[in-house]
Amino acid sequence: VSGDSILCGRLWIKNDTIRENILFGLPYDSIRYQQIIDVCCLQPDFDQFAGGDLTEVGERGITLSGGQKARICLARSVYADKAIIYLDDVLSAVDAKVGKHIVEKCICGYLKGKTVVLATHQINLAEKADRMIFLNGDGTLQIGKLEELKANYPSVSSFFEKVSAEKRKEPEVRDIETQQAVKQVDVPNNSSNNENGIVRIIGDEEKAVNGLAFSVYKTYFNLGVGVFKMSFLPLFISLVVLSTFTTYFSNVWLAYWIEKHFAHRSYGFYSGIYILMNMMFVILIGGEFIMLGYFCVTAAKKLNLGAMRRILHAPVVFMDISPLGRVLNRFTKDTDVLDNEIIDQMRMAIYPIGMMVGVFILCIIYLPWFAIAIPILVFLYIFITVYYQASSRELKRIDALRRSLVFTQFNESIEGMETIKAYNRKSYFVTRLNTLMDNNNEVYFLTWAIQRWLAVNFSLLTLVFILVISLLCCFRVFNISAADTGLLLSYAITIPSFLQLAVRCLAQIETEFNSVERLDYYATEMVQEAAYEIPENDP
Repeated sequence: VSGDSILCGRLWIKNDTIRENILFGLPYDSIRYQQIIDVCCLQPDFDQFAGGDLTEVGERGITLSGGQKARICLARSVYADKAIIYLDDVLSAVDAKVGKHIVEKCICGYLKGKTVVLATHQINLAEKADRMIFLNGDGTLQIGKLEELKANYPSVSSFFEKVSAEKRKEPEVRDIETQQAVKQVDVPNNSSNNENGIVRIIGDEEKAVNGLAFSVYKTYFNLGVGVFKMSFLPLFISLVVLSTFTTYFSNVWLAYWIEKHFAHRSYGFYSGIYILMNMMFVILIGGEFIMLGYFCVTAAKKLNLGAMRRILHAPVVFMDISPLGRVLNRFTKDTDVLDNEIIDQMRMAIYPIGMMVGVFILCIIYLPWFAIAIPILVFLYIFITVYYQASSRELKRIDALRRSLVFTQFNESIEGMETIKAYNRKSYFVTRLNTLMDNNNEVYFLTWAIQRWLAVNFSLLTLVFILVISLLCCFRVFNISAADTGLLLSYAITIPSFLQLAVRCLAQIETEFNSVERLDYYATEMVQEAAYEIPENDP
């Protein structure tokens, strides 16, 4: 055997248009393409589809009947234009009328100059074969023309006589293929997505616009408070305030210690209070993080279980029109965000926010005139933050949508690995996957770019803040000691890092709440089948 070969075996259809499933990455030749469509008896099906051969077939070919899938796969093998074509029972899914057309026009007609190896149970095709391989029940086989095999092997002759007798007893087979085709093409006509003549079956993934609805935050809060109910928020804020107070008071106490503020007190007095403040800080910050962990884990658990419960009770049509990668994205990346990333970002946001508020209060206590500058600084900080969050939020949403496409393409390639290898189209699918990954990485790059923009703008703004503190201290507008001046400046210098961390974490929390929004959609709004038990229908 010499020459390139192709196998048409497993009926695998990718989530694309019918034309792309036939071309399978090869250039489009309109004349040869139309000839193959005619010999594979696909034109009547195209006439019934709203978009013809530009109709999307959905994941796993959900809109096609078994016969349509078989003929599309056959057309794909013929269009590949190989010298040897192996057809693994491609006629089993079509009716007699269509099968006869394919045999006469395609296998014995269009492919007449090629070597076609057909595995089939339809013995009436044996007369048309140049050579036949007859498999015996004991593992042996005979090869030759039909007349030779019948003459030389009694087992072959008796088998054909037996099958012919059974065929005469069977009733006429109805043309069920046409009925299936009419039934299957109803789905594309209901689709409202039509781009460049392509009728789409799989709709775009749902995506919110602008800011998240307050109901998303409210739902997450109600799910996370658990046994604490409404006492969670005041208790948690109290822990944050007290832990921040102990942090600053321990450092202020160090300044008192250096200055011997209480002249008649011993060394043990100063060291005892300092140690007490630090021990209280450890206890309070520990309680704060324990409550935060309980809150986030409880909310994530309830959302995940709710989404899982509803998707198991979703209608079958939902799974048909939803790519598997889209569902996997909800229960992999989005679930990971709820389990790990949100709690980490909240932890990193709460601490710097408390520290910044403490710095402002400390500056006002030592330098009352500094309170005049606070409204201006806060306004500028908020303006930059809102401007940054608008872009960051949308980038996160685009990232989630593009990641779903990567999951879908990867899963589809794994399912069709056998067909992809048979057609030697590995490089084509790798290129498509790389393109989708590059598109997703573009969003990741832009995310880092706007974070750098945020850092530069906050650094410039914080320089003004430090300058105001320094001038008020150096010109001795207020009676402030050297130790207190050093304390204020040391905290003022930390403002840029605290502010960048807080804003970045808050923006990241908002963008990660897109995962909450997406899982909440599955957990609360997904269409459901009828209840498992309907008391009204009980006998």
